[in-house]
Order: sequence, then C-alpha cells, then structure tokens
Amino acid sequence: MPALNSHRPVRLLWLLIAVSVMGGYCAALQLEYTRGPLLPGRRTISDRFDTGLYHETGPANTGYPIFSTLSFALPFLVHPELDKKTYALLWAYLMALPLTLALVLISSARARFGISGWPVLLMLSPTILYFSLMRFDILASVVCLLSLWTFQRRHYRTAYFLLAIGVHVKWYPAVLLPVYLAYHMEQEGLFADRLRGFLGSRSLQYFAVFLVTVLGVVGLSILAFGWDGFLVPYQYHMARGGGYFNPYWLALKALTAVGWEESPIRTVLEIGFLLAEFSILGVLLVKRIRSHLEVFQYSLLAIVIFITFAKVDSPQWVVWHVPVALMFVRRTDTLVTLAVLTVLNYLVFPVAFDNLKESLSQRSFDLIFSPLVFVKDLALWSYVWFAVTRGHVSRTCGSDARGFESPQ
Repeated sequence: MPALNSHRPVRLLWLLIAVSVMGGYCAALQLEYTRGPLLPGRRTISDRFDTGLYHETGPANTGYPIFSTLSFALPFLVHPELDKKTYALLWAYLMALPLTLALVLISSARARFGISGWPVLLMLSPTILYFSLMRFDILASVVCLLSLWTFQRRHYRTAYFLLAIGVHVKWYPAVLLPVYLAYHMEQEGLFADRLRGFLGSRSLQYFAVFLVTVLGVVGLSILAFGWDGFLVPYQYHMARGGGYFNPYWLALKALTAVGWEESPIRTVLEIGFLLAEFSILGVLLVKRIRSHLEVFQYSLLAIVIFITFAKVDSPQWVVWHVPVALMFVRRTDTLVTLAVLTVLNYLVFPVAFDNLKESLSQRSFDLIFSPLVFVKDLALWSYVWFAVTRGHVSRTCGSDARGFESPQ
C-alpha cells in the first residue's frame, strides 16, 4: 500500500468520503436485493447479470483469463453455498477493496506529480461505482494502476511484472507494454542508434521480465485446465460478434447492407480491426516517449485505441481508462470533459439501454440510442485528446526523471 505523504489529513478525508459513498452504495444494493428496485428502471442501481455468470462458473473454465476466472470463487470462501443475490452482494463488497486501493494509488500518483488530488473523487461517479462493484474489471484496472505507480517510482522490473500479471486478468494491459519499452529504449538511445545494442540493453531485460511472467502463467494455466481449457477464452472472444454502435459494428452493418457480410472483404475487415487495436505501435514510431508523464499519457491513448477498434463495446470499459487519466490530468477543461463522459456513460447504460429498449420499437430505439452513444464517444475522445496533447504536470517534476536510478 502506498504511503501517504505530507497531504495526509486531506487524503484521509478523501478516503473517508470514498469509503462512506461505497458503503452507502452497497447498502442500496442490499435494499434492492431484499425489497426490490429503489429507482425506476430494471438495472438503474444494481445489475446481477454478470455476477450471475460468475456465480454459475465459479473457478471453472470461462471466457476470461486465469486470474479473473479464479477470482469468481472468492465469495464462496465466505460460504460454500450462496444464492445469486447473496453472491452479488458479497462480490460488491469484495470489489470495494480494489476500488479503494485504486483511489489511494491515484491520489499518491497525483501527489508525486505535484498536482491537486481532489479529482480522485470522480472515481465515485455512478458509472465508476456501478461497473467497479458489479463487474471484475476493477481488478485489472488496479493492477494497471499498480504497474504505473511503480513505474513512476522507477521500480521498473516490478512495473513490467505487474503488467504481465494484469494480462492474465484482462488482456488489455498488454497494450501498455510498447509504451513502457518506448520510454526505456529512448532513455538508452536505442532509437538514435538504430537499435544497435538492444541485445545487451536494460530494455531487453525489462521485456524479458514481462515475457517470462506471461509465459509462466500460461504454463500454469495449461497445467490447471489442460490445453483445451486454456484455449477457451481465446475461442470465446474470437467467435463474438460486433458490439452496439461501435466502429466495428457500423462497418459490419455497412457490409451487410451491400450483401458482403460473407465475402472475403469480411476477413479483411476482421484483420484490419485487429491490427487497429494495436495501432499505438504506429504512433510510437513517430512519437518519442521521453518522460514519465508521456508514459502515462500514451498508456491512456493505447487503452482507448484498443477499446475503440475492439469488436465489442462494453460500457464497463470506462473502468479501464478513467483511473489512468485521473493519475495525471490537471487541466480543468479536461477534467470537466471527463466528468461529462462519466455521466453520459451511465446514461447510455443502464439508464437509456434498459428503459428505451423495453419501451420502444427497435427502429425508434436505434434512432434515439445511437446518437447518445455517439455523443458519449465524442466526449471520450475529446478528453483523451486533451489529456494527451496538453501539458498536465510540470516537466521538472521529480518523478519525471531521466535514466535508471532504481536498483531494479
């Protein structure tokens, strides 16, 4: 757990507020589960669909990596026989722990960058609470935050190790690897030297830490579940169709409209979007990462690019990128845009999705819902653009050091 600094009283106050809000939210969940909906709408406060799947599978083979799969068994450690409502409530209380750790990490990172910590309270917005307490995405998010937090303190091997662990909770942390390596390769002058000397570089050592950790967990997964069991998550996600109103879905709709959904162009589309998910690599060919601030900025960009070009579009992905942004964003306009995004994300799901879909025809629903999703995505890319292109912390900040001061 990161140590609190000289701003301890203020940060403890934020932590007290956060714990109080999360406790209140969990109390509302308990009331909903025992007395019925507290607000209009089927899932305005609570959503037991995903936790119902976790309840059914437990630690069995699922469509997710090994550590997330194993986490589904955590509520059963409290009691081996739980109904779905009790399981969902216990899950929410358990997920409040990594969410609290995320708040501390964000506050600590902001203090090290020398900027105000009050924006951490945006982590208590309804959409962040909703998807943190009723999904498992906060587990992957907090591992990413830990990795960035240790990177900021120049404990680089630990940062790469945590990133590799995060890949086995959700796959998206892998897109931060090129950003980390780009920073270290720039520090060692490998780009200027046309990669000569890479084989003996620290950059290669750090990459080896990541690779060995990933392969080690893969080996353990195969031992635990067998080869067929190990492939389950990959087969599941390869077979998934498009999301709803995301770029892949729109492109697929366009192909269907002209009768090309079964043509070779469909394969080209699939490959193109897969490559686009990792297009941060192309960005890093022209952008040199020279500071810790830029590591944070382009890690955020890498995550959002991955989200934008994914086949599916899940509203809980707000838990992936907002915490990263809150570690370094300072400017008021960026924070306001980010706050607007959190409101829009909650309006998209669960408010609009549930209430409109149940009361309108499919055509009417599409006409109303698609512009709302578009505005939400516009807010997403607006705040990311502001966060990446505008300075947010001092370039002379102590954590923005060059070189390899850490003994690790």
